[in-house]
Amino acid sequence: MPDLVTTRTGETLVWIAGRLYDAQEFLGGEPPCAHRRGQDPVPNVASAIAPERLAALAEALARLHLSTSGLQPGYSSPLLPERLRSLEAMAEERRKPLMQAAQTRGTGEDRDIALRWLALVPDALDAALGVAGRLPLGEMSEVLCHADLWRAHVRFEDGYFTGFADFESLVLASPALDLAQLVAHFGGRGNTEAVIQSYGTVAPLTGADEAALVPEMVADLAAEGLWALEELSAGSSGLRPAQEASHRLNLRLLLGPLEQAAATCVRSAR
Repeated sequence: MPDLVTTRTGETLVWIAGRLYDAQEFLGGEPPCAHRRGQDPVPNVASAIAPERLAALAEALARLHLSTSGLQPGYSSPLLPERLRSLEAMAEERRKPLMQAAQTRGTGEDRDIALRWLALVPDALDAALGVAGRLPLGEMSEVLCHADLWRAHVRFEDGYFTGFADFESLVLASPALDLAQLVAHFGGRGNTEAVIQSYGTVAPLTGADEAALVPEMVADLAAEGLWALEELSAGSSGLRPAQEASHRLNLRLLLGPLEQAAATCVRSAR
């Protein structure tokens, strides 16, 4: 009989006939784009995606959200302003040690990028709060969000979407949470309108949810950047070379989108 097994890292696997499997092994297809050479599967790295696959992802996400829109809340994600304030506190608390680590362990472009992140994150979060604080929170939808959308967690086979994987972060929240990750992690801000349009063919967004999209993106990108900086601050003893390379690539890829999202929030708050 199949059984569930929890590893030392907290991951849940299935034990079948003397072998361990994870959920991804039972889901047909492959991620929409391959890992670059020298990268590690963890952390996931932001990547480009073909327009037709992005549209398929947005439509599948809308179907997932629509199917759960009538659920009664059990545990909901903290509201966006609360999450932004929590990130602000974390960024302030960790700023000095992360700054010191960036200056002593980083070199060249990697050090410059880390320092730009540390300078940008507080201003970006403040700008996002300026927008989030004016959102009509009572008008926002609440659906079951995947909340961890990266290339390793979606599958395509023969050009067709086959499913999502890794639901450990599943939470009731505004659909803007998932859509922000979809935009930020698959091609960046230039895909925002295409994602909203494709999603809207299945489940149109409310005005409040659409207005939350950019500040949600700031929250996601800031959290991702702070995590990468924290991991890198531990030094070589805590990371494999491929993991370190993936974190550094994410910092390079996601810095521009955070700058753009923060600038949009500043304009919206005027």
